[in-house]
Amino acid sequence: MRKPYSIGHAAKLAGVSVSTLRSWESHGLLVPQKSESGHRYYAADDVQRAQSIERFRSISGMSITSIRRQLELDEKEGRRQSPPREQQEANATAIGARVRHLRKQMGWSMRELSERSGISQSQLSTFERGHASLGSARLNALAALFGKGLTELLGGTASGDSPVFRRGSGRIVEGMGHGVRIEQVTVAERLIDAEFWTIEPGGESDGFYSHEGEELIYVIDGEFELALADSGEEVLTAGDCAYFNSRVEHRWRNAGSRPVTLLWVNTDSDRLGSMRFSNSNRKLGLGALGGNSLGEGSLTVDLPKGVETYRTIETHTAGHVTRVLIEPLPGLDQAGLAENIEYFRSNYDHIRALLLGEPRGHVGAFGLIPVKSKNADFGAFFVASYGYPKMGNHAVVGYARVLASLGRLANRSSFTIEVPSGVLEVELGRHGRSDNVTITFPAVGLRAQTASTQLLGKSVTVEIGTEGTPVALINAKSLGTELVSENTSSLSDLAAHLRTKLEAESNIAGLDSIVLYEDGDGDVSRQFVSINNLKFDRSPGILGAATRAAQLVRDGRAKAGAILSFESIFGDTILAEVSGNADVSSNGMVEVKITSRSHLNAISTFIYEPSDHLYTKG
Repeated sequence: MRKPYSIGHAAKLAGVSVSTLRSWESHGLLVPQKSESGHRYYAADDVQRAQSIERFRSISGMSITSIRRQLELDEKEGRRQSPPREQQEANATAIGARVRHLRKQMGWSMRELSERSGISQSQLSTFERGHASLGSARLNALAALFGKGLTELLGGTASGDSPVFRRGSGRIVEGMGHGVRIEQVTVAERLIDAEFWTIEPGGESDGFYSHEGEELIYVIDGEFELALADSGEEVLTAGDCAYFNSRVEHRWRNAGSRPVTLLWVNTDSDRLGSMRFSNSNRKLGLGALGGNSLGEGSLTVDLPKGVETYRTIETHTAGHVTRVLIEPLPGLDQAGLAENIEYFRSNYDHIRALLLGEPRGHVGAFGLIPVKSKNADFGAFFVASYGYPKMGNHAVVGYARVLASLGRLANRSSFTIEVPSGVLEVELGRHGRSDNVTITFPAVGLRAQTASTQLLGKSVTVEIGTEGTPVALINAKSLGTELVSENTSSLSDLAAHLRTKLEAESNIAGLDSIVLYEDGDGDVSRQFVSINNLKFDRSPGILGAATRAAQLVRDGRAKAGAILSFESIFGDTILAEVSGNADVSSNGMVEVKITSRSHLNAISTFIYEPSDHLYTKG
């Protein structure tokens, strides 16, 4: 339990002078307790009452008599129940302790955090111990380093579903720089966050910052300067407001000589993005459309009780489709990627079936689930109609396009991503096209021993790749077949038989794919990629192309620095670039950069109705 507040501390928390508190005492608005020695002290409820009085006085302009009447009315009606004080208050000590906990959780020293954040070690040390505060911009930067939002550092309210907010009953946040005090109306609970801000003269954000969502600022009193990176500075006074995209770099300060009071409203991207309206009657908006068709005007679709909806962005990479789930799912914040996969499998496998199985998907449907990573800039794992594949390089290319389209890359041309097979380096814009996506495979080669089998009365030699989940390479000529789109069905049958025989005769399990190839003209090769059973890849296959490049280097048919082109039987191509310092010794291990391109297919909202007999939530 928190120790009582002194009159000086209580006055500071209420935003008034000590003499003002004593005046309120004399009018019977406050009744502090006294120690045996006669010193006043204030409990948490007393401070909260003082904050309410100050808001009634300064914002509503109420007289002492009106304030007394309002307080009595609040007590009679029963104000909203407040959360425990340790949940209700966030000050410099609490915020600093939270940052220290997150730093240790990441395994970072004070020096490492200083280097990553650009904040000196001495300032961080003082801040973590609660002896100093940081402005919004620096707190936002720290939160981003930990993969958090600013709200996760400051905490939120716990008001339940109460529709009424009484003045002065909010959760107080201090410690966001000099002279900044926030009363949270509702934060981290509903679709939007709403707060009352008081900024003393000299108070500022301490630099530009940005975050997800959108925000509205309404000035109640004072002079508030807002600067947006794309439109300059504006000074807002009482009655003025601003509305802007929070991704735009912005800063603010009190531009006057007296306190500024604001109503500050923010959206939360995760909560606004969530459209899983289970156990409620909701409407799904379709936006404003013109014309004389069924879609004329702004439409909504009535969703009955129990309906769930899930949003995806769909891409295709050289013909291979990926559905990227953009719906936030609670619980996907486990310790590591493997734990997140297992949590999804245990709690959300029905979503995999919903998005990728019949009738919304098909036998070869593929998806990607984004998660946060401690080991890379981004994390993700793969889902398919048939399970949880370890590899999905075409999906990584598609995800890169999604990240860029959503503005998540902040003008970066490269990033790292952790997937089940490891951490991949991804680069955008290589070979002169802004929409090119390149994945680097640092060490690709082939196993020393080949496998042999009989198929269609012919002896077939199979080479197995070593990178991650391996691929099997077979020269299509040895099978007496031609790699053309008209032979898709027969090629799928051949590959399926090959997989079965290899697994049975050569004890080769866990193959990612079967790659049938034939040499073309110059540096162009054609490939057909069989994924599993009768499922095939419409692209030339990213991992297959990397393994083929290693094979060509080993055989002396490609040199370091070579750029090779691989074509699918449907005409899509990808590029393989052999590293300039490739090891062309007998083991044939080389670094290969594979460049492909992804296109946006659709933005979809998938709907689940409990009465749908073709899908049962498992």
